[in-house]
Amino acid sequence: PGYGAQKLNAAYAYEGPALAIETVQNLTGIDLDHYVNIDFEAFRRVTTSLGGIWIDVDRHYYHQTQAGDAEYHENLDIQAGYQRLMGEDALDFVRYRIDSNYDYGRMQRQQLFLREAKRQFVSFATALKAPQLAALVADNVSTTLYADDVIRLAFWGLRLDGSRVKQISLEGDSQKIDGLWYVLVTDSQLEAAVSDYRTAPSDSGTATASSETDDTAPSQP
Repeated sequence: PGYGAQKLNAAYAYEGPALAIETVQNLTGIDLDHYVNIDFEAFRRVTTSLGGIWIDVDRHYYHQTQAGDAEYHENLDIQAGYQRLMGEDALDFVRYRIDSNYDYGRMQRQQLFLREAKRQFVSFATALKAPQLAALVADNVSTTLYADDVIRLAFWGLRLDGSRVKQISLEGDSQKIDGLWYVLVTDSQLEAAVSDYRTAPSDSGTATASSETDDTAPSQP
């Protein structure tokens, strides 16, 4: 709105969360009631304070910026293998994009990191620490949620079975337009992804159009 056809993420660059939310709502027809925004420094602090996340790093990630490089990328050196990532290393791992998969590889690493974080923190000890964890997150992010909401969501998320979590992908056609790469999707592709998003997983692991609502869950998606 107000800028014409652009990349989806340009909305955030132009006017921040408000325009980003309006853009996504207009595109998908899904109402968004709240948002959580975490910056790079907050990501470093939170992952370090939580003691890190164990990740099976698939290969050696290495980059050192050289004089004359066309664009700047953060320096990093993360060895392959199962290891605990926190702070700068965790941020480097989820931000890395200078390989054959570019942004797609970065998205896959970010999704892997979030899945492992969820899996590793679902424990009795972590549940006892949920208020402290929620307070830590609340202190390091900008959000429309109140502290009590964050704590309630933390307990709800810790109890949520993995089979009740869906990951939706919207895949389109990559095209270069005026020197920039875009991913273009058809109306039917978008409609299918939104329909999939709105369909809750059933207890058996298959999709169902309706399901019981946990009384501690948020009232909106």
